[in-house]
Amino acid sequence: MNKNKMTMDILEKLSIKVTRGAYPGIEVKSVASNQVQSTQIFAPQVPKNDTKLLVVFTGSNLGFEESLSEAKKLKDLGYTIDVAISESAESMFGEERFRSLNPRSLYTAKDKMNYLEMVQNVDAVVVPIATQNTAIKLSLGLQDSFISMLLWQSLWQGKTLFMNMDDMTTHRGMEAKSKMLLQMMSGYVDKLKRLGVKPISTLNLSKSIHESFTSEKNSSIKFEGAIERPVITEKDILKRAAGDTITVPLRAIITSLAQEAAKNLSINIVRQNG
Repeated sequence: MNKNKMTMDILEKLSIKVTRGAYPGIEVKSVASNQVQSTQIFAPQVPKNDTKLLVVFTGSNLGFEESLSEAKKLKDLGYTIDVAISESAESMFGEERFRSLNPRSLYTAKDKMNYLEMVQNVDAVVVPIATQNTAIKLSLGLQDSFISMLLWQSLWQGKTLFMNMDDMTTHRGMEAKSKMLLQMMSGYVDKLKRLGVKPISTLNLSKSIHESFTSEKNSSIKFEGAIERPVITEKDILKRAAGDTITVPLRAIITSLAQEAAKNLSINIVRQNG
């Protein structure tokens, strides 16, 4: 038998197996070269990424499936994932639901005495769904549970903390009838932002976090040419992530709208010397 034909037959059979799902995650392409049809197999490449994240799940089922999906996307982007679950989350969903993420480590309340090590071994902490209870405890510095202790320690050690606070002014979709309670919760959210917590939304969690880590390390606003007194506008501020610190020239003019936007996003503007 012609050796070339034999080779093509083998590749064709392999292609059929792959197409039918015998080798998940492998893509088969046909390539024409010198009028001879050949088959090439391409395995998906996981992006190189040495960033380690601790994803913390609290006892809320609102947006839970979406949170798992976003955590999986972070893994696809090459992030190393550790998972910590509260007692409520463990009771509601069970450990196996979280093991589906194939985390490097899975921590539960029984591991709470190792909270220092958990935080030290990661670059950032992510809370896809924060309950009111979690937010209030963190804003007040209460450390009476596994998760509240873990989150406080992450801020204490200067780790970046991303948290979904979209539902802080509602409980299970219901807004408080008391204006005083709404004001209190808004106050807690503002305090968390001042503590350095970066707000995120579950729906674009993976995108927001990835953009945060891939953005320029230099946080200064740069201007073209020799501008003696550049103007910082609201547009300049809105380009930045909430909680950022940005550096502007000493004699820069900061518009009132820019100052208001910075205040709303808890952005700290620092004037550089010299």
